[in-house]
Amino acid sequence: MSAPACFRIGDVTLALECDDQALQDRFDEIYGDCAVPGPGAGPHLTCRVAAPDGAPEVTIEFDDPEPLDLPAFVASVFPDRRFAFSPDEGGRRLRAPADSAWRPFVANLAVNRALRLQPAVMFFHAASFAVRDQGILACGPKRSGKTTLALAVAARGHPLFGDELAAVRLASRELLPVRRSLAVREGPASAPATAALRNARADPEVFPDGERRLRAAVRSVFPGPTPHPAGLTMVLLLRTFSARATAERAPVTPALLGHLTPIAGSLWGRPRAQVAMQLLQMLSTSRVYWFDGGAPEESAELIERLTETA
Repeated sequence: MSAPACFRIGDVTLALECDDQALQDRFDEIYGDCAVPGPGAGPHLTCRVAAPDGAPEVTIEFDDPEPLDLPAFVASVFPDRRFAFSPDEGGRRLRAPADSAWRPFVANLAVNRALRLQPAVMFFHAASFAVRDQGILACGPKRSGKTTLALAVAARGHPLFGDELAAVRLASRELLPVRRSLAVREGPASAPATAALRNARADPEVFPDGERRLRAAVRSVFPGPTPHPAGLTMVLLLRTFSARATAERAPVTPALLGHLTPIAGSLWGRPRAQVAMQLLQMLSTSRVYWFDGGAPEESAELIERLTETA
């Protein structure tokens, strides 16, 4: 078993002890920007993976500070996954066929277990960045332009917190950096962002859906230290693309909640009414805009102007 590799995801440290090099390499590739020297302060979760050569099964064990109903958790967080595994009663250990696609499942399971340990933080499938020390959360469905917008803003010298996984401390309204590696679709991009990806020698990767994307660590595209948390001041609800970038102030009502994108692992164990109230409170202390993206550079310029009027 290798020495543990530690990754800070929000306020929890996830330690991976693994004798499977493929899983270790992939985790380093996706979460390398979140790597830390050790557990440090705060809660931590350990995932141990034993995958002996030639063994018919892989054993995965979690040192989790809180009990977990693993089958129920998997059914809730991964409803579309069809994966055979055998858990123990305490949800701390599971076994999977060595010839199955267990690695992506285990990696996602470990990360989502880390997310659900943070009731003070809400995680979103969203992009996040800061302009003039103002934290900005950009929510939208797939292909709504979150990554394109985030890269265009970052290429203008603003701190990129992440393009896919965003985190907000609910009580203090702080936006936290959570830097998964970038996965950039082919399509429109600002010229500076394209140049930064080229200089970083981003690697092409074909995803399970057959789509080709460029994969790169954030630090290789935008060198510099990981940004400090920033107060969340603005929420962008990405809607569509248009000839010109536009932003329209959105009144905060419960109807807006359907346009936010909380991650399932972060919602686990939280009563729906409590989540709705927390999200409404988060929106009520931010400026919320319907955002229709135009050319990436123009969209980034519009966001800069919005921060000037704060």
